[in-house]
Amino acid sequence: MANATRQFVDPERLARFARWCLIALIVIDVAKMVSTGIEYSLLSAILNGSSNRATLLTDAEAIDGPRRLVSIVRLLALITTGVSVLRWIYRSNSNLHATASVPIEFSPGWAVGWFFVPIAYLWKPYQAMKEIWRASFDPVGKQVKVSALLPWWWFFWLASNFFGVVTFRLSLSKDLSALVASIGASFASAAADVPAALLLAIIIARVTQAQTRLPNATSVF
Repeated sequence: MANATRQFVDPERLARFARWCLIALIVIDVAKMVSTGIEYSLLSAILNGSSNRATLLTDAEAIDGPRRLVSIVRLLALITTGVSVLRWIYRSNSNLHATASVPIEFSPGWAVGWFFVPIAYLWKPYQAMKEIWRASFDPVGKQVKVSALLPWWWFFWLASNFFGVVTFRLSLSKDLSALVASIGASFASAAADVPAALLLAIIIARVTQAQTRLPNATSVF
């Protein structure tokens, strides 16, 4: 139910910034895939006993620097994007508490907080996002069907995180085969992140547009 202590705040500015961050992240992910793919091919050839081992090793060392730089830039982009998306989630959920005619299960704080709770982060944030979608398009509780965008976004987001964890664990080993596998997992993480970021940008745009049409939505800046 609408909470009189909360006010609707137009989420468009937060949404616009989050979408631009997601677009930038996609560009960086593609750059990471290119640099990682090249190094993976070179190291795989070395691992498989190529006769040009010395040349391949020199080439691999040359591409390793740019790859690491792209990885650092990607990490910074992930942090910036994550903060911007979480701010949008908080604002969008808060708007529902201010306008919806149906009970909203998740508070703004927990819609964000569940991303940081071990194990529960695998499904709770997705439930909160489904609630934001449904209540934004259906503030009176007619049970609007959730778009297929959401489960696909969540699938790719989990896949990206899974391969990210695999990358970190394999990178702790000094073995060449583990290093090659780590680079391969890093490529997979970036590859899964591209559709995840694209789908999330679309979700943010559609939910934001829906919220501007919510009944009792009086913008406060």
